[in-house]
Amino acid sequence: MKNFLMLTASAAALAIAAPAVAQSITNDSIVTQVGDDNSVTVSQVGDNASTIVQNADDALVEVTQEGDDNTSEVLQNDDATDANDQGTIGEPNFDPDAIVSQDGDRNDSVINQDITAGSFNQEARATQTGDDNFSMIDQNSDGPGYTGGLIAEVSQTGNSDADVSQTGTNGGKNMRAFVNQDDSDADVIQVASDNSGFNPSARADIVQSSGSTTTVMQTASGDQSGAIAADVNQSNNATANVTQTASGDPVGFNSLPGASDIVADIDQDGMSTADVVQVASGESSRDISATIDQSGNNTSTINQTASGRNSRLLSATNIQTGGSTSEIDQTASGDASTRIFATITQSDSTSDVDQTLAGNGSRQLSVNVTQSNGGDSTITQTANGDGSTVMGANVTQTAASISNITQTFNNDGSTDFSATVNQSGTGNLSDIVQRDEGFGIIGNADGGLTASVTQSGDGNTSDLIQENKSAAATILQSGDGNSSIAFQGTAGNDLFLTQSGNGNTSDILQLGLNNEADVEQAGNNATSDIDQVGRNDFAFVDQLAGSDGSTSTINQIGAGGPQSFNNANVTQSGLDNVSVITQGGFSGDADVLQSGDNNESNITQTGLVSGDLNIADVTQSGNDNLSTIMQSGSLNSATVMQTSDNNVSNITQNGIGNSASVTQGM
Repeated sequence: MKNFLMLTASAAALAIAAPAVAQSITNDSIVTQVGDDNSVTVSQVGDNASTIVQNADDALVEVTQEGDDNTSEVLQNDDATDANDQGTIGEPNFDPDAIVSQDGDRNDSVINQDITAGSFNQEARATQTGDDNFSMIDQNSDGPGYTGGLIAEVSQTGNSDADVSQTGTNGGKNMRAFVNQDDSDADVIQVASDNSGFNPSARADIVQSSGSTTTVMQTASGDQSGAIAADVNQSNNATANVTQTASGDPVGFNSLPGASDIVADIDQDGMSTADVVQVASGESSRDISATIDQSGNNTSTINQTASGRNSRLLSATNIQTGGSTSEIDQTASGDASTRIFATITQSDSTSDVDQTLAGNGSRQLSVNVTQSNGGDSTITQTANGDGSTVMGANVTQTAASISNITQTFNNDGSTDFSATVNQSGTGNLSDIVQRDEGFGIIGNADGGLTASVTQSGDGNTSDLIQENKSAAATILQSGDGNSSIAFQGTAGNDLFLTQSGNGNTSDILQLGLNNEADVEQAGNNATSDIDQVGRNDFAFVDQLAGSDGSTSTINQIGAGGPQSFNNANVTQSGLDNVSVITQGGFSGDADVLQSGDNNESNITQTGLVSGDLNIADVTQSGNDNLSTIMQSGSLNSATVMQTSDNNVSNITQNGIGNSASVTQGM
C-alpha cells in the first residue's frame, strides 16, 4: 500500500495529514520520503517552488503548478542492491514515476531518477504551457539484468528548452524519449550499454514547429547492440542534429549481427537543416539507415560509417524540393562489406554523394539520383580493397542540370562499374570517369566498365573517361549544340555514339587493342574525330541526313603482334563533307562513301614491314569530289569510284605487288 503525504499551507495542517496541498502566492514545498510504496501530490497556484526527494520502490510524484516563474524539482532513487534482489524486473508500476504539469511563463522542471538494481518502466513526464519554460529529465538505471523501460515525455509551447538524458548500463535497453514543442529547443542523450547479451537499444521521437532545434545523441554498446531509432518531425526554419553510435560483435552459433537496426528519420519543411551521423563498429554490423524528407530550400547531410568486417546494408535516402542541398557520405572499411545504398529525389536542388569501400572482397555500391526542374548531381564511388566488385550510379535529370560521376577501383580483381545518366531539357552537362587502377598484368586484368548517357534538349555536353579492359559506353544525344568527348584506355573497349540535331561534335580516343568506336551523326555542323592507337581496332562513322559541313577524321596506328587489322569505315552525305583517314601498320582497311557537294577524302596508309596488305576503297558521287590515297609497303590495294562532275583522284603507292583501280564519270 502506498503512503500518501498530504500538505496544507500551515504547520498545523501538515500535522493532521490532509489529502492534498493547495497553495497560492509565493509558496514553497519540500517533501522528503524514505521507504517503499510512497506517493506525493503537490498542487500550487502563484509564484511557487516544489522540491520532492524519494528513496524507495514503487514511488509516485505528481506536481501541478499554475503561474509564472515556478520551479519543480523531483529526485527519485531506488537503490535496492541485495544480491538476491531481482529488482522490479517485469513488475509494472514498481519503478519511480514522476508527472509534472506547469502552466505559465518562465517555469522550470527538473526530474532526476536513479535505479541501482534491475528495473522496469521508469517513467517521467513534464508538460509545460506558456513561454520561455525549461524542462530537464535525467534517468539512470544500472542493472544487473536491467530490462529497460526508461520513458521520458516532454510537451512544451512557446520558445522553451527541453533536456532529456537517459543512461542504462549492465543490460540497458528499451529507452524511449518523446518531445513535442513549438518554437523550442530539445537535447536528447541516450546511452545504453551491456556485455551480457541484452541487446542495448534506444528510441527518440521529436515533434517541433516554428523555428525549433533538436540535437539527439544515441549510443549503444555491447554485443548485438542496436535498435537505435530517432524520428524528428519539424517545420518552419528548424534544425535537426542526430548522432547515433553502436558497437558490438556477433553472438551465438548462427553469428547474429553485431551493431544493427540504426535508424534516423527526419521530416522538415521551410528553410530547415538536417545533419545525421551514424557509426557502427564491430563485425557484421548491418541495417543502418537514414531518411531525410525536406521541402522548401533546405540543407541535408548524412554521414554513415561501418568499420567492422562483413558490415552490410548502409542506406541513405534524401527527398528535397525547392533549391535544397544534399550531402551523403558512406564508408564501409571492413573486409567483405556489402550493399551500400544512397537514394536522392530532388527538385531544383544540389546533391553530393561519396561512397567508399575500403576492405578486401567488398562489393555493391549503389546510388540513384532523380532531379527535376534543374539540378546538380555529383557522385564519387571508390573501392580500395582487392577483389571489390559492383559499383552502380544512376542519374535522371530534367531541365538545366549537371551530372558528375567518378568511379574508381584501386586494387586487383575489381570488376563491374556501371554509370547511367538520363538528361532532358536545356543546358545539360554529363561527366563520367571510370578508372580501374589495379589491373596488374594484362593476363590478369580487371574489367567490366559500363557507361550510358542519354541527352535530349539544348546544349547538352557529355565527357566520358574509361580506363582498363572491357569498357563499354553508349552515348545518345539529340537536340541542339550537343558535344561529346570520350576516352577509353587499355583494350577490348566499345563505344557507340549517336548524335542528331544541330552543331554536334564528337571526339573519341581509344588506346590499346581490339577497340571499337561507332559514331552516327545527323544534322548540321556535326564533327567526328576518332583516334585509335593499337591494333585490331574498328571505327565506323556515319554522317547522313544532310550532314552540312560535317567532318570526320580517323587516325589508327597499328603496332606490335603479327597483325594489325585496323578498320575504318566512313559514310557521308550532304554538303562540304571531308573525311581524312590515316592508318599505320599493316592489313588495314579504309572504306569511304561520299555523296553530295564538295566532298573530299584523304586516305594515308603506311606499312611497317613487307606484306602489308592494306586496302583503301573510296566511292564518291556528286560535284567537285576529290580523292587522294597514299600507300607504302607491299601488296596494298586502292580502289576509287567517282561519278558526276569535276572529280579528281590521286593515288600514290610505294612498294611491290600493289594494285590501283580508278573509275570516273560512270
